[in-house]
Amino acid sequence: SGYDHAGYNGAEQIYGRIRTMINENNIDGAERLLDGMSNKNAEWYFLKGIIFMRRGWYDMAYNHISQAVQMDPSNTEYRSVLNNMNARTQSYRSYGNPGSSGSDCSICEICAVVMCIDACCDCC
Repeated sequence: SGYDHAGYNGAEQIYGRIRTMINENNIDGAERLLDGMSNKNAEWYFLKGIIFMRRGWYDMAYNHISQAVQMDPSNTEYRSVLNNMNARTQSYRSYGNPGSSGSDCSICEICAVVMCIDACCDCC
């Protein structure tokens, strides 16, 4: 989704420009501007996380957006994106392992089943 940069002024205008570049899918340009900044505040981590997300680097995106939330916990935009990422991750886990109750087989249980099957096959 788009990232609005209304309300930014002065030194914060660079973040508005970076958001515009992200919205226009100019990810490389946005990242160059971010990487050229020395002040890495919550907005910096958030936008870097969005860039990582756009590239499909979800672990790095999650880490950076989490950092932004830790630095500015009252920012509803940061928290909303992080919550959305958490919900998608949970949904993926549920979909990838339907009906799982958290009691996955251990490697020992799997080996025991394989040994039993092997023993039964030798008998036949």
